Amino acid sequence: MQFDKTAIIISQRRLTDLIDLSLIVLRSYFGAIVLCSLIGIAPFAILNFWLTFPLWDYEGLAMRSADFADPIVFRIRFYIIQMVLVFLQMPLALSGLTYFIGQAVFVEQQSLKQVFKSCLQRWLQLALVLGLFRFALLGYVQLFYMFNNPELNVGWEMGICLLLVCGAIFITRAARPFATEILVLERTNLLKKTSSSLSPSYSQRNKWLHSMQFSDNFGSHFLLSLIAAWGVACLCISIVLLAGVISKNWDWSPWVDLIGLPLACWIIAVWMTIVRFLLYMNTRIQTEGWEVELKFKAEGERLAEAVAS
Repeated sequence: MQFDKTAIIISQRRLTDLIDLSLIVLRSYFGAIVLCSLIGIAPFAILNFWLTFPLWDYEGLAMRSADFADPIVFRIRFYIIQMVLVFLQMPLALSGLTYFIGQAVFVEQQSLKQVFKSCLQRWLQLALVLGLFRFALLGYVQLFYMFNNPELNVGWEMGICLLLVCGAIFITRAARPFATEILVLERTNLLKKTSSSLSPSYSQRNKWLHSMQFSDNFGSHFLLSLIAAWGVACLCISIVLLAGVISKNWDWSPWVDLIGLPLACWIIAVWMTIVRFLLYMNTRIQTEGWEVELKFKAEGERLAEAVAS
């Protein structure tokens, strides 16, 4: 790994510059990003499709409902559920993409086998932090319940699941967004190996990295959430227009909800993962002087090679 020869210049940037840079990264590594993303997303997308299929029957659910006779209520509910699922699952599903980009910055072109082998070595940490503590996997508990009981329960679904759980996760990610990078790229352990170990635990590293950037992280996360929502809406409209050009049917087909909406959400999730990684780099530069650390590491490696030879 060449610490002073990077594909991206290590320097502090504004958020608008990072968004622009994310599109350049997406273009430069498009093929590898698509493959990494597909492998990570596929299991979640297939399971989501199967479990949300009963919720797609808007007319039938409206006819059986004693409280809501308008199918539009169930359509909006379906949209919310699809977006919430992708929001909860994206850090875990795209952890392989995060690792690939982190290596690609240092001109380390890794194969898909190497990428996912490295992530699988961290499966326990990823499952605990992203899957359980941040609800990527626990969200399936509610989804299985809704699969068997698709009727709308406003108090449970909107009150507890949406406002409490998703609200808490949104605030957690806004304040401490770089859990995936800490686990996958820095390879931080959940617990210290020994009390005298110099390597911090996950909780210590999480606190140190984010403690001085709370307001910046929260503001960036909120703004990026608005951009992501706008992006999903634009992609869905584009899918409808494309389907209209091909089939001459300009109606908003129900299949757009079942396939087009999740597809749009995952595409934006991939983009937001790249932006988050660039924000992670920016945070380390601002709080830790990362560019200076990389130069010292590069010089240290050269000295070690000179001594060895």
